[in-house]
Amino acid sequence: EAIPISFLEALSYGASIVSCQNPDDITEMFGKYIGKVSGEGHESIEKFVLAVKELMENRETLYNNRKNGREYVCSLLKL
Repeated sequence: EAIPISFLEALSYGASIVSCQNPDDITEMFGKYIGKVSGEGHESIEKFVLAVKELMENRETLYNNRKNGREYVCSLLKL
């Protein structure tokens, strides 16, 4: 599966990714991968909440994700 365009768009704006998908390990590199979600996903809501909270509380990680994610997208576009 290809990397979703929404992931690349988010990274280009300096946003971290929180997802249950991890194509090419991009979520782990620039955010939080919560693991696979089965069914409707209600049992995973708390994992999403904790991942967002962890990113918001760790400014250094958030800053590094923003910087490195943007650089990653720029390298793909050869900017």
